[in-house]
Amino acid sequence: MSYEYVCLAAFWLLVAACAGYGAAARAKAVSAYGYKVMPVVSLEKEKEEETGPATRQVLELAWMNGGPGRVVDTAIAAMHQDGQLQLTRKGKVHLPSGSKARTEVEHAVRRAHAEAGRGASPTLAGLRVLAVARQEVRDIGNDLARRGLSYTRAQRKGFRHGRRLLWVLRWLPLAWLLLFFVDHSPREVGNLVFAVLLALSAYAAHQVRRRVLPAPDARTPAAQDVERRTRQAYTPAVTPAAASTGVGVGVAVGLGLAALVGLALDGPEAVADEELRDQLARAADSTGSGITELFGGWGGDNWSGGSWSGGSWSGGGGGSSGWSCASSGDSGSSGDSGSSDSGSCSSSSSCGSSCGGGCGGGGD
Repeated sequence: MSYEYVCLAAFWLLVAACAGYGAAARAKAVSAYGYKVMPVVSLEKEKEEETGPATRQVLELAWMNGGPGRVVDTAIAAMHQDGQLQLTRKGKVHLPSGSKARTEVEHAVRRAHAEAGRGASPTLAGLRVLAVARQEVRDIGNDLARRGLSYTRAQRKGFRHGRRLLWVLRWLPLAWLLLFFVDHSPREVGNLVFAVLLALSAYAAHQVRRRVLPAPDARTPAAQDVERRTRQAYTPAVTPAAASTGVGVGVAVGLGLAALVGLALDGPEAVADEELRDQLARAADSTGSGITELFGGWGGDNWSGGSWSGGSWSGGGGGSSGWSCASSGDSGSSGDSGSSDSGSCSSSSSCGSSCGGGCGGGGD
């Protein structure tokens, strides 16, 4: 076998390895999730106006749709709307005296604030970077990965490296093809066969990168299903004006829980408060590369789509979780899994009237 065909065989082995890695990661996530149908966060009308922290269920929804940065953003928005956290117009974060953490993620935010501030008020971007690295936030992703609702950090890094390799393998055969005919005649059948194989190699690498190997910020099939059913359950809560913009379920909605779910699903653009929305968006843009290096995915707060990594959910802010709040008329109901569905959305865990009530404080 000639040297060219040996190199071509090695090329195909690399493409096949990337395809196998992506397919295995998807299969592992599907196997972990099993055949359970996860109910979505419910909107109980009598509890719509009550305030409270972002529940574990909402925070897990935030991780599935935006990674650790979205989790921290959702917790900060809940703290802000309840007066547990204040933002100045310059992006500095203050914790009012007497405020206290109500969930594990709020504990992470407060500890990150103490670490970053060191006697001064940190910026929202600096606080965000420190908070996403804390174990309380990582535990949410680890639990989701165990249940097939998110990919692991190691898998995401593998996706990132594999996609970089496939990008090179996509263009390398085309450059090779041009150089090949410098020294070989295109009239010979053997050379034409090799040229066709090179072109097919480039096409195979492109298709594996596009369709088989997930992006670093991709969601598992189970997470995609949860997002789809959550959006269906929350569509009636969107006002006609907000629905016409197509922005997200939380925009212009005066419902505390719906506003936080909108933030969890769509990011800062779903926050009704303009000042808070702009500050969260700027913080996400400025910290995206650091979060990508730390977790292997999630550059900024944007998504490439694709496929992301059931157990039990608790309605409260800490501990184990269990999506046991079924939406009216949706397919998720009790008895769809073998897990403990002990959690429920209590009135104390519903959230306030919007994702923000204006940035408190003046000063710095």
